[in-house]
Amino acid sequence: MQLTSSSIILTILLVGSVTYWGTLPFVSTESKTSEFHQTNSFNPDDMVEKSPAGELYIKVNALSLSAPNKAMVLIETIKAHSPLYQQPFYRIHANFTLARIYLNQGKANKSLDITFEVLEDAKAHNLIWAEAMATKNIATQYTKRGELSKARELLVRSLELSRSINYERLTMANYNVLAIVNSIQGKRNQALHYYHKGLEIAKNYPDDTTQTHIVTNLGYLYAQSKNWKQALEYTDDAIELYNASNIESRDALVVPYITKATAYMNLNDLDNANRYIDASFDILTDISPTRLKMIAYEALSKLRFLESRINEAKQATLECLSLPEANNFLLESGRCMRQQAEISVYLGHYEQSLDELQKALSYYESVPSEVDIIESIKVLADIHANKGDFGVGYMYLEEYHQRNNELLFGEREFSFNQMQEAYQASRKKDEIALLKSEKALSEIREQQDELRIYLFIAIAVLGFGAFLYQKNRSHYFAAMNQTLTSSNKELSKDALQDTLTGLHNRRFVEAFLENINNETYTSSDDARYSVCLLDLDHFKKVNDTHGHNVGDEVLIEAGRRLTRLIGDDGMLARWGGEEFLFIIEHKQSDAFVPLLNRITDTFSTTQFATSVGPLVITASSGAVTNMPRTLLLANWGETLNLQTNYFTAPSKTDEIN
Repeated sequence: MQLTSSSIILTILLVGSVTYWGTLPFVSTESKTSEFHQTNSFNPDDMVEKSPAGELYIKVNALSLSAPNKAMVLIETIKAHSPLYQQPFYRIHANFTLARIYLNQGKANKSLDITFEVLEDAKAHNLIWAEAMATKNIATQYTKRGELSKARELLVRSLELSRSINYERLTMANYNVLAIVNSIQGKRNQALHYYHKGLEIAKNYPDDTTQTHIVTNLGYLYAQSKNWKQALEYTDDAIELYNASNIESRDALVVPYITKATAYMNLNDLDNANRYIDASFDILTDISPTRLKMIAYEALSKLRFLESRINEAKQATLECLSLPEANNFLLESGRCMRQQAEISVYLGHYEQSLDELQKALSYYESVPSEVDIIESIKVLADIHANKGDFGVGYMYLEEYHQRNNELLFGEREFSFNQMQEAYQASRKKDEIALLKSEKALSEIREQQDELRIYLFIAIAVLGFGAFLYQKNRSHYFAAMNQTLTSSNKELSKDALQDTLTGLHNRRFVEAFLENINNETYTSSDDARYSVCLLDLDHFKKVNDTHGHNVGDEVLIEAGRRLTRLIGDDGMLARWGGEEFLFIIEHKQSDAFVPLLNRITDTFSTTQFATSVGPLVITASSGAVTNMPRTLLLANWGETLNLQTNYFTAPSKTDEIN
């Protein structure tokens, strides 16, 4: 009662300010819009501070973070007793604050209803800044629900409005959410593009908390791309920014902590992974956003699975999927369902795992999320291989590699484009500097006769300076061109080389066969070819038990051993996953079998040295031998059907003459 009475007294004191607010520029669609665009960046908070009731609304805003219940009482008092609430500017500010309070309390639907009211209010009174902000806030809620098409449409509209009035802080926030939408849909290039555009604006507003969110999301994006080094770097930066910011809610630390936990899991540092998982759950409360809880439970399930605590891993996925409003978050539901499917595969419940994975895929396709669809296709391949459906499993494996390579190639292309853009921007700046120098020289020539001697000296100095400048810039451009040329060569190399093992890849094999088919290819008439497809046994168990980094060590060592044994006698390639393919040209019909035996022996008799200690790694292989060139090329597709033979004969070598 005391709070209400004091608010009424304060309101009475503010009645006289109503007429003043009738003259304030509310940023309508009239000519005053351009004034903001031509001057400094627009910020409605500045208008609040300068208004007669600014102190009251600043107090309400602060209370909404530290004491939300008191803030709600104060807002209701203003609504009931203050004539200022009839002014659109004050009313919209109060309702924005109210919507944020409901959102922080986990009442997303109530918050959304109020935001829609604000949107209609803003449109009715031509308040562009409020329309832009409400549109962005609605888009953010749609993004969290997985309604990405609606979100994208609203974000484009909000971005258009915020730019029209030079509202840079809101433009930065729009870039952040647009990047999230693109990231979810697997458009990582576009996501990176928008994140970096947001960071460019953030340089002007180091105190804006949106910068913390962008850096957090960049870390999460790099974790999704399995770039653990950059994921950890961005996440450390995000935590540092958070600690230096005025963000009240500790929920903002959940995503950075989960990102660090995920990175440490994949680096096989389970102690640190547990540390950050525990820190995340220490932060979460009953009113924390459902989406954050789902992200945390999914990460917890993955960690317990790596620790072989299967029941706890399964319980974590069930907790994730049973949260209130979990069905509203399609992406997170899909990820928890996919984790449940992987647990079912481990337990040998293959039919159940297929049902769970199909449900996860339906979630991803509704979003859609290309990254998660690709990962699920890989799990489908594993399920069918474990069931014995090797043909279907191989089909899914092919699709996985094709789509994943397209995604990775797009990311390399984006990095190359960024380098080109930086180069072009640098050249543009130099052109502008040169134009300014020419203008200065022109003005000097127009000086009076008595200044000719000074003009001569000035021109000489400028000429010498320009010479040195141009010389330095020439060296710079030469170095930049060399960098770009090297990048092009590297991209071309990557197209034909497996980035992990350094061996040839599938594209190189296709080029190799085309070369053999060329009439100019020289080989003797009695030359024969043998083809072998070799698979590392139980490789998935290595990844599941020791982590993908140890799996990578095994693949690299396998490539080295095969390279030493085959040498220059044939063509060796990483066919995909844990599969290696090699083609040998020879004249003696029995020359291939001893080589194949040596390869089998070196895998079965010599352990693999890894960061977790020596491991016993065996291999299975299938071969088609002694084919003339014409038969090799004519039956290449059938030759690859030996996949079935070697899959069904683990730990031994099959030879098909």
